[in-house]
Amino acid sequence: MKTKSLIFAMLAAFGASSASAALVDLTGLGYVTYGDGNSYSLAVANYFSCGSEYGPGCAYNVKGSPGAGETEPRIYIVQGAGGHIDNDSANMDDAFDAANNELFFTMNSANEPGSDGNKNATFTGDQVNTWDATLGALDQTFDFTKNLMTFFFVNNEPNSNDGLTQNLAVWARVTLTNRDGTSIYRTFDVTNDPRTSEQRDGDTIGDLPAPGYGPPPIGGGVAYGDVTLYTSEGNAPEITDFAMSGGQVCVDKTTKVLVDCTTASAGSFDAINHNLGENQAPYAITIPELDDFIDGLMAVGSNLDDYVMRVDLRYGCVQPPFGVTGTGGNAECVPYGTAVSQDNNFEQVFIGTRLAQQSVPEPGTLVLLGSGLLGFAAARRSRKS
Repeated sequence: MKTKSLIFAMLAAFGASSASAALVDLTGLGYVTYGDGNSYSLAVANYFSCGSEYGPGCAYNVKGSPGAGETEPRIYIVQGAGGHIDNDSANMDDAFDAANNELFFTMNSANEPGSDGNKNATFTGDQVNTWDATLGALDQTFDFTKNLMTFFFVNNEPNSNDGLTQNLAVWARVTLTNRDGTSIYRTFDVTNDPRTSEQRDGDTIGDLPAPGYGPPPIGGGVAYGDVTLYTSEGNAPEITDFAMSGGQVCVDKTTKVLVDCTTASAGSFDAINHNLGENQAPYAITIPELDDFIDGLMAVGSNLDDYVMRVDLRYGCVQPPFGVTGTGGNAECVPYGTAVSQDNNFEQVFIGTRLAQQSVPEPGTLVLLGSGLLGFAAARRSRKS
């Protein structure tokens, strides 16, 4: 693994996002690119905006679990505490059950909506082993003329072993098809490994080495990357495709330099946790090319009910590509031990919204760089057209 030296500097006060009907405003926040996805750390953004990873007064405090008092629209893809939560749409799956007492989660017939005998969101266009919804149903919930879909990940891992058990291997694929699934229009991967099959082939001239993998500041992702440089081939994920979600991020109190939590001098840094429990989302993931595809359909008046969005989500010691050694509490992922397994269960994934029309802030307020499944707060830039 190649250790990346990442430095970020806070030049002035962090500007809180403007109030809106959307769940979050990501304007000005930095991000790290994983294939087709851009990942934002809400925990880091909160740290710089209000001095804590979370709190009711923090601008990027996003509730993780469903419940009374929600005013913004949201749809659950995976839900832990409540089982197959009903998304209240005839053309949309209910939530998958989160893994319970397992090292990993993958979408299958055992946790498919309807498998508990209570919820059955099967509709024309629904398939097994993926979470499915028509774009028309999603538009009715989110109103694509005003908002953009944003995926939120709740990393409900334990805090132990110097934050190592917060780490979780995650991979996801979003596919757009016609109603019966016979035509695939676009495929988007949230992947740590952007290499093509040819570049991964060790027998090929010019093959590229696997990307770095691990919690910050060790490898993973591309700070402010270009999603257009990656094109999914639709292959099954390999170990290097899984991004490292979670973990502690340590920031030198004086220099604001990203430091290795395990070697930094005691008392010289602040540790920012990404295990915020099931009630807080530490990550927001955007897929800009998905937004552009939907914009294009709407611009020509396409019937969004003719299109289905399918989500394939896997995290932890998924077999394959990971292996497992030992049993019960002694079981570990191969080759990363407990550093990537699911330890505490009840991770949650849901879709919310962010502003579609984002103003360009004043330049030079805050400049940060990031690594891992993180967006280290904010370089001022507008949304790509």
